[in-house]
Amino acid sequence: ASYRSLDLLQEQKPPAPQLSVDTILPTMKRIPILVASILGLIFFFVPLFDNPFANRCFSMLVIVSTLWALEGVPLFVTSLLIPLLVVWFKILPDTDGVTPLPANTAASIISEQFWSPTIFLFLGGFTIAAGLEKYGLNRALATFIISRVPAK
Repeated sequence: ASYRSLDLLQEQKPPAPQLSVDTILPTMKRIPILVASILGLIFFFVPLFDNPFANRCFSMLVIVSTLWALEGVPLFVTSLLIPLLVVWFKILPDTDGVTPLPANTAASIISEQFWSPTIFLFLGGFTIAAGLEKYGLNRALATFIISRVPAK
């Protein structure tokens, strides 16, 4: 009888939520992503420039600017897509200027430029500032510093 009661308890559990595209990305957010993807593919395959690297770079520019303008994804996600798209679209040419760099070489070059110590210094400062502001410590710190300055 005790095994049967355990089975009844397990049957009464609510079903686990199903993970679908609608729960991850609402329909209205999918439209700008779809528009950016279609425009990017059009400009990727239509040769507008003599240089194929310029054509690929323009395609990436169209995708990123469309996502930015239509706010299909948050702006920080759009900015983080740029190094990924540079590698995926094979935008960086090899030393001969004709063949694209291999993905691992292009990724290391992009990461050296994009993730420089200066960028991390800024990101760290912005993160600390956001944390201070979230918990109201920015005002407390400013008040403390101002209280230490003698009045004239």
